[in-house]
Order: sequence, then C-alpha cells, then structure tokens
Amino acid sequence: RSKGETVEELAGLVDVMLRNAVILDTGNEAVDIVGTGGDMVGTVNISSMAAVLVAACDVPVMKHGSRSASGKTGSSEMLEVLGVRLDLSPERVADVFREVGITFFFAPVFHPAMRYVAPIRRELGIPTTFNFLGPLANPAQPIATSLGVANAKVAPLMAQEVAARGRSALVFRGFDGLDELTTTDSSDIWEVSGGEVRQSLLDPRELGLARAEIGDLVGGDAQHNAHIAKSLFEGDFNGPIADIVRLNAAAGLVAFDLAKNPSRIDENLVSRFQVALESVNQALTDGRAAQKLSTWIAATQS
Repeated sequence: RSKGETVEELAGLVDVMLRNAVILDTGNEAVDIVGTGGDMVGTVNISSMAAVLVAACDVPVMKHGSRSASGKTGSSEMLEVLGVRLDLSPERVADVFREVGITFFFAPVFHPAMRYVAPIRRELGIPTTFNFLGPLANPAQPIATSLGVANAKVAPLMAQEVAARGRSALVFRGFDGLDELTTTDSSDIWEVSGGEVRQSLLDPRELGLARAEIGDLVGGDAQHNAHIAKSLFEGDFNGPIADIVRLNAAAGLVAFDLAKNPSRIDENLVSRFQVALESVNQALTDGRAAQKLSTWIAATQS
C-alpha cells in the first residue's frame, strides 16, 4: 500500500485473474456499472440502482461484483435482499442476461481462486489492490465500463489500464472522495476510447442537479439500502439519492454510447450527459426501471 500500484502491475494481475476466470459465451455487448469501493463513507448502493436504470433504458448490463470488504454493505448483499439470487450456475447467469438484459457476475463464482482472498480482505477492513482489480476483471470484458474509483492516484492508472486493452470506459472520482459521480461537488472524469484517455471535469449543477450534502447519501445495512432502492423505483423520484443514482445511470449510458460510437469523445461531454439523463428520467418515471428490477428478480428465481 505504501508503494502504490502501477499500470503494469494492475494489467499483470488482471491478466492472471482473467486466465483463471470462468468465461461464458455471452458476447460482450454490454456495460459494467461498478465502483472500487473503499471511499469509507458508506453510501447507499448507487451503482446497483444505476445498473437497473441503465438496463431499463435497453442498454445491456453485465455487473461484476462481490461482497463488501470495506464498506457497510456491498452490491451483492443489497441485491440478495431485493430478491436477486446470486448463487446461480454460470450457465444460468448467461441465460438471465439473454432473457432480461442484465445479469450479475458474482466474483466468487467466476473467479474461484479469489475465495481464499475474501476472508483476508474482510479481516483487514481497508481498501486493498483487490478493490482495483475486481472492476477491471469482469470475466465478460464488456465493451464499456462506467467505473468509479475512490483513490485519486489510482483512478488515472485504471483509465490507462482500460485504454491499453483497447476498451472504452468512463472512469471517475468525486472531489469528495466518492467512487461515484458525486452530487456534493464536481467530479474528475477520464474518458477512455481507442487507446486514448481524456480528462474532464463535471459539475452536476450544469445538468440541473442540486448540490447534496454527503450525509444525504449515507446508507445502512443491506435491508436499509434495499428499502431505499425499492422506494426509488416505486415512485420516490426526487431528492439527493434519486439525483445521484440518475447521474450515475447517465454515466453508464454515456460509456456504452462511447464504446459504440468512438467519435463521441470529440463531442461536448455535458451535452452527452444531458441526453442520457433525459433517457434515465423517462425510464424511472414511466415504470420501466421498476419493471426491469421485477423481471430480473423473477428470472433469477426461476
């Protein structure tokens, strides 16, 4: 931890993980909505709610994650409380993706060697290199990643690692230290496309989103966070949590669009976010997001 990671070290470790991963025949036309964790704030599960919203906009989502190592609760814990089964066979995970357009690659299933590391990470209770490897080692290697990074030094390195693989991504970090596009302040964004990395700054107020306080975004245990997610999708469309989820869902759409249309990198970033935010708002308020979550839950339980 004192030395810090290099791009070459991250790439080498990701290569090892992918060589030993369970690989499915799903293709890679999708986006992963993921964060490194490790901001130690304990926000609600923003990326998980954003992933459902993105899928509701008819953009395929392949979410890769595990149980929380350093936060209050990870995406997997909240999804399980909502009713999304994670103990599926790899083949069923692929089927769910084809049926619903969203699926969850549970890291212990797809990276079985990592099961030996998980107890150590939980015991340490602090961010480690594995926080950075997981988001880079999605076994499907989707064409796009919307990636939040809490560590200011590692964020640009992760963008460079994605660029070296010829993939597309939006990598970002809130000025408040969140591994999300934040609404309490501006965020740094590194756009990755065609082997190129471009850094920008995004102020949520440019998108008409109100500034929030960090305390407005803090979550609790899995049951608490699942209740918040249900409330959001069932009609609680306003307020700071809804705003930050919508913003990060928009990032997923922008990332996928960049992967499909690399020339977008030359277009105004705020304008692209405005278009994406309109799509997200529509999917949330017309009930498609709630329906997508319900369909996903049912598919994992059948």
